[in-house]
Amino acid sequence: MSGARAVSQETCLSNIRQRDGVFRSWPAVSVRGYRNMGETAGRMDALSHGRSGGLDTGVVFIMQTVKRAAVAAATTLFATQAFAHHPMGGATPSTFGQGLLSGVGHPIIGLDHLAFIIAVGIAASLTRHRFTMPLFFIAATILGTLVHLMSIGLPLVEFMVSLSVATLGVMLLSGRNWPAGAYAGVFAIAGLFHGHAYGEAVFGAETTPVVAYLLGFGATQYLIAIGAGLVATALLASGRTGENVALRISGGVVAGAGVLLVGEHVLAMVGLA
Repeated sequence: MSGARAVSQETCLSNIRQRDGVFRSWPAVSVRGYRNMGETAGRMDALSHGRSGGLDTGVVFIMQTVKRAAVAAATTLFATQAFAHHPMGGATPSTFGQGLLSGVGHPIIGLDHLAFIIAVGIAASLTRHRFTMPLFFIAATILGTLVHLMSIGLPLVEFMVSLSVATLGVMLLSGRNWPAGAYAGVFAIAGLFHGHAYGEAVFGAETTPVVAYLLGFGATQYLIAIGAGLVATALLASGRTGENVALRISGGVVAGAGVLLVGEHVLAMVGLA
């Protein structure tokens, strides 16, 4: 009798009905095995919701955000260069409103510009001048735009823009406590090339749309940089820079985007892209 009961229990354990009505044959498992499976599932659920004792909730949130940003960045990377540098679809702004909208859109739709501005905000938050440091970059971009409008060329503008993204990303990834002067120098030099690229969108425009364009991209860049800095302060700042994993991951994402863009331009230079 006991043997028949054991066979019946074995049969019940080996056939478990799934929600969709499909039968699957499973080997017999012990009560301890089911308990271990439940504990493993619980740990995985806790990790996915940031409740694991081994990981800080902020770090988990940043890693999830970085993953989403990487997907978005990969999609944006394949946008045409013409669209990335002409918010008005290639048309020169002719009114104050068009110039303003073009200026607001330009720093956002270009992956290279947007990545660098976010990195500027994060880097500025690591100094004592988080609200004034981005102005080095913004002032330089305005100057770079005016240089373009005066028909003064700069060498390898697009390549230098991409290289600046990679450079600042590597600085953040390194975990070093860079002096404010080093960041300011990178901001200023990079700003000239970013601004020169901005200038293409309003080359040949009248004074009114140009002024609106400068106001638009200047204000947009500052707001993005300050916003990124505030997020970095709230979620990333935790002791020494070199020990902040989330901060260095953010720098790595920026550096990776920069390296991809640099590679794209190198391939184009040698005729392979």
